[in-house]
Amino acid sequence: MMLDPLTAFATAINAIQLAELGVQVLRKAHEVRTGVKGLTKEQAHLESLVHHLQTTLESLEGTTERKDKQALSDEAQCLQQASHDCASISKDFLTLLDSFKVRDTRDKWDVFKQAIRALWNEKDVREMERQLVRAREKLNLSLMVYLKQVSFSDRTVYC
Repeated sequence: MMLDPLTAFATAINAIQLAELGVQVLRKAHEVRTGVKGLTKEQAHLESLVHHLQTTLESLEGTTERKDKQALSDEAQCLQQASHDCASISKDFLTLLDSFKVRDTRDKWDVFKQAIRALWNEKDVREMERQLVRAREKLNLSLMVYLKQVSFSDRTVYC
């Protein structure tokens, strides 16, 4: 039985796509198996960056608190909100990355499943990364405005 040319072409393309997907899964599985903490190199790098951001946020904590119990300035409130948003997104991001970790990299089936999950959820990781970048940019801007406000208020006290 002979297939018409269009059906034969479509079948060949589907076979190529399936082979390409298989190669991607095998590459991810190898990267997970040889990677640190059961993550791909990229995921481990992202996890490290988010941990660093959380450490920075912890060091910022208390910066805007007033000892004299006066109301916070608009700049300080904006900085606190930006810090809270950044901390919330980073916590969610770490939860997502933690869901990709393979507990036992010797278990080939677990590694294979996690490789498929990593490929399947790549868009979620990218979106979470974009959200974190936007939150960090907002935090940087809020911090600069707050520092400008604090430096001007210090000048007026000493003048």
